[in-house]
Amino acid sequence: MNTTRARGIVSALPIRPTSFMPLSEIRSNVISGIVVGIVALPLAIALAIAVGAPPIAGLYTSAFAGGFAALFGSSRFNITGPTAALVPLLTGVVIKFGVEALPVVGLMSGVLLLGMTALHLGRLMKYMPGLVIIGFTAGIGLSIAFGQIASFLNVTGTDPTREHFHERMWDLIFHLYTVGWTTPLIGMFAVAIMLAWPFVQDRVAKLKIVPPTLIAIISISLVVALGDIDTPTVATRYGSLPGSFPTPSFDWFSADLLIDLLPSVVAVAILMGVETLLTAVMADNLAGTSRRHGSVRTQRSDVN
Repeated sequence: MNTTRARGIVSALPIRPTSFMPLSEIRSNVISGIVVGIVALPLAIALAIAVGAPPIAGLYTSAFAGGFAALFGSSRFNITGPTAALVPLLTGVVIKFGVEALPVVGLMSGVLLLGMTALHLGRLMKYMPGLVIIGFTAGIGLSIAFGQIASFLNVTGTDPTREHFHERMWDLIFHLYTVGWTTPLIGMFAVAIMLAWPFVQDRVAKLKIVPPTLIAIISISLVVALGDIDTPTVATRYGSLPGSFPTPSFDWFSADLLIDLLPSVVAVAILMGVETLLTAVMADNLAGTSRRHGSVRTQRSDVN
């Protein structure tokens, strides 16, 4: 067998641990996994809703992507799932082609990422200017933040098909008379909890493993449920989540969309690869470990 080909096959296999973890590290990893999983569930639902997809789509993506990356990725610290960076791109796809186009975009982006991995394009990341990444990330954050103002204020009657930023903001301003004060107050209460929780953690060291978002989610959910507060929830707006997996099918595939979706596919694939590699580098630096991620395997784990 050709040596190069053999190495390619080996690199595609799940990672085999070189040694067993100490008991203390296993315990901390289990606790971290539980906490991150609890926080990731509502986050996955929120990102699916932001794109315009059903909430259950976010849960499926989070579960399958996380398991796939854990088996095939090279980073010990990355947790893969739906990412906010893709919200502006995928929202545009949903507006133009409908939710049915999202699986096609995912499939085509995965194939393109495999090609990028084979060409070792992940190593080119070191040549990308830092200011480009900072500006792009800041732009995504602002886009998502302004896109959620309508939900935060519980504004009704807006047009979800508006694609451009200025159109959405003008539509939002035009419908500000529909603001209901209950939902904004609950939202501000959640923000206050997330801002105050770090001060509590400074006083009680054992609470440092509990993230502010988890406390806010649990607290607000209990207040709304026990107080019978009239505010939109996932169940009231989108219906109950299914209790079983759907039957696999390829009804979503449409060859007619392949050419039209190509620009979006290229953008999604590049963004997924760039963000994953940057996150892996940042995680390695924060952990201060000498065992670094591998750019090729990390990029390949994005194909989910």
